[in-house]
Amino acid sequence: LDASSVIAPQLESFFQTVLMSATIQPWENFITNIGLTDGSIKETDHFRHPEVAKISGTAPWLEGCFEVMVDARVDTRYRRRDSYISKTADTIAESAECAKGCTIAFFPSYRYAETVMERLQFTRPLLRTVLQPRDLPLEEQTEFLESALIFQDILLLVLGSRFSEGIDALGGKVHQAIVVSPALPEVNSLQRERERTVPGGSQAAFRSVYLIPGLRKISQALGRLVRAPDHSAKVLLHGKRFMQPEYRDLLPSYLQPVDNIITDEEFAKKWLNSR
Repeated sequence: LDASSVIAPQLESFFQTVLMSATIQPWENFITNIGLTDGSIKETDHFRHPEVAKISGTAPWLEGCFEVMVDARVDTRYRRRDSYISKTADTIAESAECAKGCTIAFFPSYRYAETVMERLQFTRPLLRTVLQPRDLPLEEQTEFLESALIFQDILLLVLGSRFSEGIDALGGKVHQAIVVSPALPEVNSLQRERERTVPGGSQAAFRSVYLIPGLRKISQALGRLVRAPDHSAKVLLHGKRFMQPEYRDLLPSYLQPVDNIITDEEFAKKWLNSR
């Protein structure tokens, strides 16, 4: 339930350790997860301390490479998403019809993606749509992605999978992506037990156990789309929860939304016609 009790002794056994990640934030959550405490870090102007130093590498060009909007027309919470399956499928289809190249839609689960896939095949049979296969051997995963980007209109990927995070084949090849719902972990007995171990009350527990891992998956997936200064991507965050500060503020600065879409008219004007 709490890996920090195992990680901390391992770190202490080395003279020096360098830990690197592009999605390390929020910092206070990270140091807790590796067994450090807030009291062990006294940040200065350079974030340095005799025991811990935080060095932030920056890529200023990232700030202008993404154009992000929130689609607040739908509620993608588990108990409500079935009521909006048609709207989600139409959003992906209409986006793909206006796009140059393949449109990627990221989902929090296979089941959600499969449901939308079935609706797309029924309502938009002329659009070439494919869902990432399950249990594909590692050597075939890159080949599948490269082929899908050439021959498909819509590619459905699952957040947190190797396709969305572990393969560097999307940079500069995808110019439009839709993130369907925050990728919050499934609510089950294990997650509930984790919640009980987090101090600070229910809000702190929800943020630590669900929000931070979910939004981190999105940052990791979208980061694969822009790998160099000449790359760019338009991103639609599909779901009204993305308007809430507790969700939005966990995204890096270069993925902060520039506009919200509330009505179908705004969707057509701000998203479809802004090519």
